[in-house]
Amino acid sequence: MRRERSRWLYQLLYPLLMLWYGLIVAGLVAVVATWPERPIGSPADIPWWSHAIAAGLVVVSWAPVAAWVERHRPGRRRRHPGRRHVPDEAA
Repeated sequence: MRRERSRWLYQLLYPLLMLWYGLIVAGLVAVVATWPERPIGSPADIPWWSHAIAAGLVVVSWAPVAAWVERHRPGRRRRHPGRRHVPDEAA
């Protein structure tokens, strides 16, 4: 039962976490791109090329970040040094 709840929570939060990651990268690039013109008046003042750079950064780093999140997902059995690994199906 606990494992099912953990899997459900992971399936709910994983897309939100990855969306949040993409938005944070885009926001940081926009801040760096508009730093000299602080404060900006509206989102239309953000240069178009900063969106292209942000999209490129997200595309390049998406797989490593997704793999890291997968390795640290809740409910995943972890190997402990010196202990025999028991697969999830056998538990």
